[in-house]
Amino acid sequence: MEPPYQLTELAQIMVQRLQESPPRPYNLLLSSTLSLTPGMLQRIAHTPNWHGFCQYLRHRGYPDRLIALKPLAEEQDQQQAIGYRALARLIIQGYFRTILTTNLDSRLEHALEELLIEEGKDPYTIQTLIVDRHNDGYIAQQLDEPLQGTQLVRIVKLHGSLQDRVLPETFPEFFEPRPALKGPIRRTLNQDLLIVGGLELDIDIYKQFDQNHKQTSTYYVVEQPPVADDLILHLLDNRAQETEAFTIAGPYGAFASFFTTLEKLLSNKQSDTTRRSKGTTEQMVTLPIDQTRADQPLRADVLLVTVTETETQAVFETCKKRLKRQPQSYPIANNVYHDLGMINGARVFLLQTEMGAIGPGGSTLTIEEGIRMLHPSSIIMVGIAFGLRPDKQQLGTILVAHKIRLYDQQRVGTDPQNPAQEVIIPRGDRPSTSTFLINRFKSAQLSWKGARVETGLLFSGEKLVDNQALCARLRQIEPEALGGEMEGSGLYSVAQRYKINWMLVKAICDWGDGNKGNQHKEQDQLLAARNAAQFTLHTLQKMKFID
Repeated sequence: MEPPYQLTELAQIMVQRLQESPPRPYNLLLSSTLSLTPGMLQRIAHTPNWHGFCQYLRHRGYPDRLIALKPLAEEQDQQQAIGYRALARLIIQGYFRTILTTNLDSRLEHALEELLIEEGKDPYTIQTLIVDRHNDGYIAQQLDEPLQGTQLVRIVKLHGSLQDRVLPETFPEFFEPRPALKGPIRRTLNQDLLIVGGLELDIDIYKQFDQNHKQTSTYYVVEQPPVADDLILHLLDNRAQETEAFTIAGPYGAFASFFTTLEKLLSNKQSDTTRRSKGTTEQMVTLPIDQTRADQPLRADVLLVTVTETETQAVFETCKKRLKRQPQSYPIANNVYHDLGMINGARVFLLQTEMGAIGPGGSTLTIEEGIRMLHPSSIIMVGIAFGLRPDKQQLGTILVAHKIRLYDQQRVGTDPQNPAQEVIIPRGDRPSTSTFLINRFKSAQLSWKGARVETGLLFSGEKLVDNQALCARLRQIEPEALGGEMEGSGLYSVAQRYKINWMLVKAICDWGDGNKGNQHKEQDQLLAARNAAQFTLHTLQKMKFID
């Protein structure tokens, strides 16, 4: 059977949109009827009837609802698996960038991750936002912004996620999106849109359509041909779209059949276009997914800051090992920003400064530019430090700064009783790092299996400490201090001014006692840098860094 003309025409339009500059892919809405089929309702509530299903769950508490819905999270049938794989391939090729879904399962995310790993690509380029898990304001902001950097697709789960144990309190009854989300959801739905699945179970989403929005194209894909009272027919009529021309129903409207056929048609049309433009080649042209256009400014949730090449490479090495990815680098203004991708829902970048806080390349000015370029909400300095307790500490011990002490600011006077005796009175700040980040790192320590972690006060200043007498003086000033470093003062001063969360995570590579040039210097620095990087990445993976 030949595909219907509506499907063939849709494929042609999608290819043309992909070739525009910039590309204009359709948004995609996947309705809950794709997973909450009569068969699934029967399996969960012992009735194929929606009202019976609602009645079955209505009297169950929240934990029991999650248990009852467990079949939704289990492996789907083979046909659905084929359909999701086809959709995943189309996403990787750039045909869809924003996907709204009311499905509680994570089948699409799993298909995408598996396919990306199989192709040796970065699975963390998928941004998944879940209503009732992520902050409403953050979801709203993301929906209104273009994809950034290496992001491949944005999936917004409007009704929660069973995998993340997030379920609307009123489920399965209909509810209204909260005020902060209504505007962005409406704007997304009222762009050019492909709807797959019936909307009869998603009245809350249907209400967000602008019924008279006539400047957009809306395709409707459903297995059962729509009847006279189908909601989508009213929408198409109100938008002055010919129902028949924009509806794909029947055998090709089934989920798996639709996406596998669409993939084949798109492949054929891409090949035809390539042959016409290049004459001979049969290779299918795909859209690069990792390019950042000039009209898509980079944004970070977390900015990691390193100083030495050893520290930077330790972070890259840890990302490659733990996250199976390589950073993407973007030269902007005076610095190069390394995109580490999405980690547990947070966009993470790395920036390297020069040694010390002052000077053109020091931490103060470099981090300030990073804030203006990327607008991070948290900045974490990761690297190496000197220890102050060789009798109690070991090389490689990770130091998490609860406070820092700026030791360069001093009053140098004389002892009235002994004019020849120098008296040093410290006058530097003693600021606390961010409570938000202290909480995250302490909580992550509970599941950490690596090097020892100590939380306390660190010294920070411009002097390169490599003298026993100076170490003794520092211990006298702050008897409980764990160690010290040279760039944290710059981070503190800038982050304080811009009201940004900040933290130092540095591991001990020496004792600041005059032996920095020992034969094991490089080995000790590498050990410390790796420990700090691994604990930081562990914390980013285990803890949420965005609301």
